[in-house]
Amino acid sequence: MSGNGFLKVENPGKYVFYVISSDGCKLWVNKELVINEWYDQPSRLHMSREIKLLKGFHQLKLLYYNRLRFGEITLGWVRPDGSSETIPGNHFYFTVSNKVFFTGLPEKYKIVVKPAGTDRVYQCLFTQGICMIGDLEEAMPVPINVDIYNSENTLIYSTTTPLEIWGGDEYLVKLE
Repeated sequence: MSGNGFLKVENPGKYVFYVISSDGCKLWVNKELVINEWYDQPSRLHMSREIKLLKGFHQLKLLYYNRLRFGEITLGWVRPDGSSETIPGNHFYFTVSNKVFFTGLPEKYKIVVKPAGTDRVYQCLFTQGICMIGDLEEAMPVPINVDIYNSENTLIYSTTTPLEIWGGDEYLVKLE
């Protein structure tokens, strides 16, 4: 099993992640491997080191395999206040959704998305290299026009033809 997506952190601070799994698991936070227990084993608890997280979205990837008939996987965290819990579902943003993520641009850059043939405008500001456009109401895929603004709010790129996007996707933006 593989899960890729984003984790929304509302309270900044030091977090410890844990996975309870039978057999193998790996967890990455912001592309850094923080739990690496990829071997056959009975159900047990695996914990990461403390990770400082700012408020906002963080990339998350979880791999899991189960060798035998019954399996178990739980992803949780120890919050900065010391409380621990299975991470609530409203903190996850995975592939099937009406949200689109853009990564790869510097702080304070802005993306403006305009679904083709509509008057709607969605925008987001890059924080920690991630920007999310949420609540796209159109059927998927959505043809969009994209404008990118730098930190001085100067337009630096604009699509000349609409792009087709899918909710839940992540788009890596590279400026040359």
